Amino acid sequence: MSRGGRLVAAAAIAGVGLLAACDTSEPPPPPSTVLGPPVQVTLYGRNGLATDIWAAVNVAADPPITVGFHRLDVGVACWTAPTNATVVLLDHDPALGGASIVETVGTVTVGRPMWLDVAGDGSVRAGVGVPGWWPGNGVGDCPG
Repeated sequence: MSRGGRLVAAAAIAGVGLLAACDTSEPPPPPSTVLGPPVQVTLYGRNGLATDIWAAVNVAADPPITVGFHRLDVGVACWTAPTNATVVLLDHDPALGGASIVETVGTVTVGRPMWLDVAGDGSVRAGVGVPGWWPGNGVGDCPG
């Protein structure tokens, strides 16, 4: 499943505008969603912007479950997070404080990798599975 689009209002990511998809067919789970047992999470990221982007698992965790994808680069994050938790794109590095959610990437499900693609024009797409732009086949990208 792939989603994409543009947000009418721009959010600043490290001083650079980001236009994010808001016309999503999969809304974030309601606050009453029960979190399940922790599972391996694989998040592929591609960043076409000239600045870093940040993604996080939207649960209270200490330390927070976050990853930054460097500017003009691809990468993979390997986390352990509760099932049914939501993975989100943030407007800046959460370590700086006051980060806001820009876009929902997906919901943590057993054995279902997710991907996030921010293009150079700031448009955001997200989906599940190993993305076609990933240089490998996904085997061995995350341990476990």
